[in-house]
Amino acid sequence: MFKPQYILIILLILQSSYIYAAETYISGDVYDISSAEAGLLIRIKGNEVPTKCQNPGGFGWMLISEENKTMISVALAMFTQGKTGATIYTVNTGASFCKVIQYDPDN
Repeated sequence: MFKPQYILIILLILQSSYIYAAETYISGDVYDISSAEAGLLIRIKGNEVPTKCQNPGGFGWMLISEENKTMISVALAMFTQGKTGATIYTVNTGASFCKVIQYDPDN
């Protein structure tokens, strides 16, 4: 028989969002977007970034460059539909944020 504290732990795990970070990619829920002259900025819940990315101030912004119009379109379409789960692949540019090289939405 389950003890009450185990049921609570199981419920918290099921309701929590997943975030997985590796050196060059991160999986999680995109919760915030912004635009800049350079392109579309996105953030994963918890402001997490891949371990090889710069993250000054812990803001967690990652850039989809303006020339990657298809990737920006996919990211915006998924975000506006509420489908926020994605795996984001990046390269470190040495700037204040990483450059997104692939946006892979969860199905």
